Amino acid sequence: MKSSSINCTKGNQHNRPLRPPHCQLCRTQGHYASTCPTLASYANFVASSDDNLAHAQCHSSTHAPYWYVDSGASDHMTASPDGVLNPTPPKGNEQVIFGNGKTLPVSHTGNMKLLGSLNLNNVLVVPNITKNLLSISKLTEHNNVDVLFSYPNFFIQDRQTKRVLARGCREEGLYVLNTNHEALVASPSCPKASYEIWHSRLGHVSFDIITMLQKLGHLSVTSIRPLAQRHRMKYGTLD
Repeated sequence: MKSSSINCTKGNQHNRPLRPPHCQLCRTQGHYASTCPTLASYANFVASSDDNLAHAQCHSSTHAPYWYVDSGASDHMTASPDGVLNPTPPKGNEQVIFGNGKTLPVSHTGNMKLLGSLNLNNVLVVPNITKNLLSISKLTEHNNVDVLFSYPNFFIQDRQTKRVLARGCREEGLYVLNTNHEALVASPSCPKASYEIWHSRLGHVSFDIITMLQKLGHLSVTSIRPLAQRHRMKYGTLD
């Protein structure tokens, strides 16, 4: 009877449900870090280390080309034809209707280069508007990018590679992109982060995760060697 009881207890232990996987990156359950959807967003992003600098850069010049991100705008709009490629007068009396019912005339239409590889198609030149409007729907449709919002910044990210192409800041309740400042744009040739940086970014993840980052090209070969040595080291004793 005792033997049967012991076997039954062991059997119950083996039948206990396994714990769900836990991600070391986003701290949620249901998947491992190797398949975490947030992993790719860490790649090759260079930004200012001082958030106050990004905030100050939004005020550096009243003549800088500020673009206000607008989820309700059906088209990109600017007050000046400067920078518009081959501006063409519209056919007929074309007007823009705003949310308050006010209408403003359109003087020209054309394409523009926003920054880097980002282009604006069918931009409406509306001389009487006070701010340049960047249509999220048109930007994501024509450039294969995603726009991610966070406080106090927003990011324009390549949909395929997940590389951040530009960063804007929040000002007086609105999200603004200043195309004059390269510090707010990701560098396509930025250096790969060292082991120490990635280890700090991801909250002291395991050796396997750092190795995976190296295989994906986010860590240099030289920076992974100290990690391999540290992985074999034993923890020291506290004095």
